[in-house]
Amino acid sequence: MGHARNYIIGDVIARVLSRKGYNILHPIGFDSFGLPAENAAIRDGMHPKESTIANIDKMRKALKRMGISYDFGDEVITSNPDYYKWTQWFFLLFYRMGLVEKKEAAVNWCNSCQTVLANEQVISGRCERCESPVEKRVLSQWFFKITDYAQRLLDDMKLLEKGWPERVLTIQRNWIGRSEGAVVDFKLDDSEDISIPVFTTRPDTLFGVTFFILAPEHLLIDKIVVDEEYKKEIGKIKNIISGQSDIERGSAEIEKIGCFTGRYVINPLNGQKV
Repeated sequence: MGHARNYIIGDVIARVLSRKGYNILHPIGFDSFGLPAENAAIRDGMHPKESTIANIDKMRKALKRMGISYDFGDEVITSNPDYYKWTQWFFLLFYRMGLVEKKEAAVNWCNSCQTVLANEQVISGRCERCESPVEKRVLSQWFFKITDYAQRLLDDMKLLEKGWPERVLTIQRNWIGRSEGAVVDFKLDDSEDISIPVFTTRPDTLFGVTFFILAPEHLLIDKIVVDEEYKKEIGKIKNIISGQSDIERGSAEIEKIGCFTGRYVINPLNGQKV
């Protein structure tokens, strides 16, 4: 019934505006790529394309039976070549403009399914499809550089302030995440060639630094930890944290865990070990 409710709300608006004399563009689209479509095909023992087309046809008939006034002549199906060729075209355009970059980052990885999972597809540290443990793995992937437009995005949010709830606006501002500050390098003690850059919005507090934290999947962990005793403890921490989603790791309600690496960094302002 959730689908019916959402579609009917939009249909009411389209019908009201149509009766007021407006020309209404009221298309329908099916987001038919991704793990849910693959899961359905596996469950039904069908080829993913056949399963997807069958499910779209089933949903299309349901929408027509409900009387939703969609213009099915403007139908969009994301798994059709005549649609995704345009997403590919946009990607190449962004690439030529320098707005996409490839770099390594941690992802949720299911070793059984051999695929990356979204946070929503990780349930209590396990894959929603096969229930195998999910681990954090560093993979090379593409990123859109929305940071180049962060200030413009924030400025244009003023256009929404009269109609949008403040709670939603705050979430959006936090998602854009523009901050002003400084990047400070902390050198690894007893090492001339390793330094770790840290971004801070409060450089005035650097004199009071009392400890330094690295994420368990940080690429330097395996390089700087040499003592076997510390390696074993870090391995335990990695196994625990790899079962947590990004949402769980960032939650203020969950107790944070960690362990000593056996190494120190040098505070660049006062020269003290941290």
